[in-house]
Formats: sequence, structure tokens, C-alpha cells
Amino acid sequence: SSISAINTPKGLDDHSSIFLSDGYIVVNFNIETIQNGDLEHPHLQYIHAPLMNQWQLEGFQKQFNDPWGFTFELQDGDVIFYHANKGSKDDFQSSVTH
Repeated sequence: SSISAINTPKGLDDHSSIFLSDGYIVVNFNIETIQNGDLEHPHLQYIHAPLMNQWQLEGFQKQFNDPWGFTFELQDGDVIFYHANKGSKDDFQSSVTH
């Protein structure tokens, strides 16, 4: 179990069962502006705007198909997807031109 991984003398490493190793972590944004520190009554909102949900107004797609054929049903504000078994080194490489 993930608890036993923490209690071992070795501790946690990249392969500990407590970490998500497959699938995606989806980050959802709820964009608001606050005036005079009043957190209970946002001045402007992106999702719960008085006249229109801005995600819908800008054409936010409720469904996304990734390059591997997986389909995601999205909620307003789902904008960042982290692939759990990938890291930043899988996306970017540094190099020099000379």
C-alpha cells in the first residue's frame, strides 16, 4: 500500500505507489477579480458572470480528443493537462546553435 512506502527506511522515490503514474492531472481555473478584499462577492467572474459564462462565449469546447484517441469530457475552466507519466524533460530539450 502507499502508506507502507512512506514507513520504509528507503522513504519515497519516483516509483512509490502513492504517486499517480498513468492518466492526466487536469487543472481547472475559476477566474475572478476581487474588490476591497470581499472574497464572498467577486467583482468580475469568468464562469458565473451575471450576463454570460465567458468560457461559453469564447467557444470553450466541452470535449477534447488527445493524439492517442482518448476523449475527455471537460468542465468550464479545464485548461491544463499534465500527463502523469511524463515530465518536463519529455517536452523540452535545450541545445545551442554553435
